Amino acid sequence: MRAAFNGHAPAVRALLAGGAKPEAEGQGGQRALHFAVQRGHCHAAHALLDGGADPTARAADGITPLHAAAASGHSKAASLMLAAAPQAALMHDASGKTPLAAALGARRISVAHRLLSSAPLPPAAEVLALLGHAGAAAMPLYVLLISRAPLSAAE
Repeated sequence: MRAAFNGHAPAVRALLAGGAKPEAEGQGGQRALHFAVQRGHCHAAHALLDGGADPTARAADGITPLHAAAASGHSKAASLMLAAAPQAALMHDASGKTPLAAALGARRISVAHRLLSSAPLPPAAEVLALLGHAGAAAMPLYVLLISRAPLSAAE
């Protein structure tokens, strides 16, 4: 876990090759993949995924690695998690938050942009409520959302 936390991909690969379990739980039930993406260590995260880490694994509070990347503001790590498990974008943590909610709650607009542009979307009412709570900083996200799913004139 320490190698993943510190972003040492070669050490992660060596540990996995030596029999370390990528799904071993650390503090709060987080796994090495949570720690790697939370700190933006994409090379270490990739090594963990190659070694069999579950990109949808939940910590004790229900967060997935995508939640961790989103709340920490690491767009590239969030993209890596989306590529590994697009369905994680729709997963809720123990408090009911999706990764999009985690990103917006932490004012990580660049990650929210990434999620809205490429991830499966939660129901429209949920997305609009989240954007409403984000305030003026979310205005570009409204534009992105409209361009992704244009409304018809009848709506």
